[in-house]
Amino acid sequence: MKKLLFLTLIFTLFIADTFCDNAAQGHDETAAKVVQYMSAANEFMASEKYPEAKSNIDKAVEIDPGSSNLYAMRAYIKAALQDYKGAMEDYDYSIKLDKKNEAAYANRAAIKYMLEDYKGALKDSEKALKYNPYISAAYLTAGNSKIYIGKAKSAVKDFNKALKIDPTNANIYFSRGYARELAGDVELAIEDYLTAVDLDPEFTEAYENCEVLMRKLKKDGFTKEYEKYENYVFKYEESYLKRARIKYKMKNYESALNDLNKLAKLRTEDYRLYEYIAIIEYNVGNFENAVENFTKAIKLNHKNANLRFLRAIAENRINDYEKAQKDLNKVIEMQPDNGKAYLLRGLVKESQKDYKSARKDLNKADSLGIKLGYVNVNEIPFEME
Repeated sequence: MKKLLFLTLIFTLFIADTFCDNAAQGHDETAAKVVQYMSAANEFMASEKYPEAKSNIDKAVEIDPGSSNLYAMRAYIKAALQDYKGAMEDYDYSIKLDKKNEAAYANRAAIKYMLEDYKGALKDSEKALKYNPYISAAYLTAGNSKIYIGKAKSAVKDFNKALKIDPTNANIYFSRGYARELAGDVELAIEDYLTAVDLDPEFTEAYENCEVLMRKLKKDGFTKEYEKYENYVFKYEESYLKRARIKYKMKNYESALNDLNKLAKLRTEDYRLYEYIAIIEYNVGNFENAVENFTKAIKLNHKNANLRFLRAIAENRINDYEKAQKDLNKVIEMQPDNGKAYLLRGLVKESQKDYKSARKDLNKADSLGIKLGYVNVNEIPFEME
């Protein structure tokens, strides 16, 4: 099992729009200047220009060195710049100025967690929640910290509270799934991992953990339970695509194809599915299967020039030059400015020893900005909408 990922925005800034404690209550020009620097810092932070944000907060701190929130804000920026030592110092001082600053406690807890000070992270999280019981990130940090000090069952309770506040956070489901897995609640862990994937299709770690547990169920003889979760993802058809894409990224090609083939049986008129199947087959070297599935896609969407171009690439790989040229002729008829089609047709003609006509196509490709040697005509990138 991989080390638990802490993917949430752990440095959630609860004070981003808060005016400075003393400056806002102070006198006109001084207060206005601090607010000006603070506003500029917020804008830079929104665009992830953290050095510029820090420069502005430094100026604000010089004017108002008694503001707990300014130090907490600068600590947040330092953490974003991976200056964790500096961030800790600022959070410490922020808390010294205001012992009830829940944002400072919550964010300091997150840094302590990252630095593997799990007991310290738990203590700070509990402090933050004492002053504000509605900080989901603090519950998440507390729960994750408990996992690493051997309190998985107690961690689940923290994640439950976090989900009441933030019910669509994939990271909380992932963490609760991991805690449940450690506590021996395999089925509930699988459900959490799958929910995390549904909420965030890019969450490959959640799916990896899920697959490990599902294989364990099958190995241990829990066939019905395995089939239940195997079919869970197909509750909503679009999740087939999400899962197949994740599996492809994990280089689990056979399983990705299995998902797409299952969905193709349900959505027989969706040409995209055959296109995706064909692309994966091509990229794993099954060129004949790729041609077959591109053909299925073209039958469903015969006006799609790109499908014909992709099929021509696959046909070229199995040395079926006649069919490849026929497809490319059609592509060029549909898209007369398709330089890649001219390039590939020129190469196909060269394979057929039709050098004069090949040179004509290659020159045409060159005039359209597609130069031989700079384009890999045999490459089909896998992209899923």
